[in-house]
Amino acid sequence: MSRLGDYLTRVAIRRRVPGEWDCCTFAANWIVELGFPDPMAAFRGTYSTDEQASLLMEAAGGMVPLIAPTMDALFERTSEPSEGDVGVARLFNEEAGCIFSGKRWAFVLNRGMGLQQLPPESLLAIWKVSPWPE
Repeated sequence: MSRLGDYLTRVAIRRRVPGEWDCCTFAANWIVELGFPDPMAAFRGTYSTDEQASLLMEAAGGMVPLIAPTMDALFERTSEPSEGDVGVARLFNEEAGCIFSGKRWAFVLNRGMGLQQLPPESLLAIWKVSPWPE
């Protein structure tokens, strides 16, 4: 199993908890696990409810403008994702951080992790995290 496969297997059944385990921390924790700086360092501990998270994103103009300064400093953007790359997608009228499995995008749902193929137009930004350091 790949390093990403190990990560997704470990976290697949975690239930969503805003600010602790949600679509932002899911992708950020993957990036930290790879040895990169925490792209959520400025936001961890600043929200614990969906309403507080929504206020943060609304103030920034959405999830992409909120995280782009940190993500753009760490990674290049791409339109051709590879296994382990991180993105922001519009899912069910919400913006969500997600990780590309190589075939589908993984994201956090209330009951655990979801995996879905997404049309390119639903991906708002993708960052080239791969190939990751060993």
